[in-house]
Amino acid sequence: MNAPANAAPSSGTPAGGARQLHALRHAALLGLIAALLVIARWRLAAPAALPEFALYGALHAAALAVSLRVPPAWQRQLLFVAAAALACELLARLGIVALEPAIARWPNAGAPAVLSACGLIGALAYGVLIRAILRYPLPWAALAALAPACAVAIYAAFIAARRWPELGGLWLALFWWSAFSAGLWRTDSRRAHSRRELA
Repeated sequence: MNAPANAAPSSGTPAGGARQLHALRHAALLGLIAALLVIARWRLAAPAALPEFALYGALHAAALAVSLRVPPAWQRQLLFVAAAALACELLARLGIVALEPAIARWPNAGAPAVLSACGLIGALAYGVLIRAILRYPLPWAALAALAPACAVAIYAAFIAARRWPELGGLWLALFWWSAFSAGLWRTDSRRAHSRRELA
């Protein structure tokens, strides 16, 4: 039997100019998660750095996976969450290793430079995971523009953490989440608008 002409493509993405992401759902989930993390950070002792960043990676990945308009199979969603957590932990390890020599060489600029570089690398790695595992159509050009924005967000988070240290590494996650998700939303909106104009 032939598929209807208006059926969604077999790749699991919406047909035509439809948006890929439930932006409001994604923003609401991230807002709720952020509020719970802030409350927990105020009430509990600061967690160890490596498990902390693995958790942040898993939470953003879960919020993204369940916010897709055509979600992939649950196995892919779980794989994506696990891969994002692992990538964040590995990147945190890399950052910790690089921090000490960077600070020794550049006392004022070493820490923000390393953290911003980790933010940029993390965005690129996360974008690859989104494309490969979720099969989300994030263009390479959009990812190339999004990654530097994440680096700038991490630099801003570093400044905030120095002024208000109570939230520690959570600042990095919140600023990075905001930059990356805003980039996804902008890319999704521009793609949908362009396809509507061509229709």
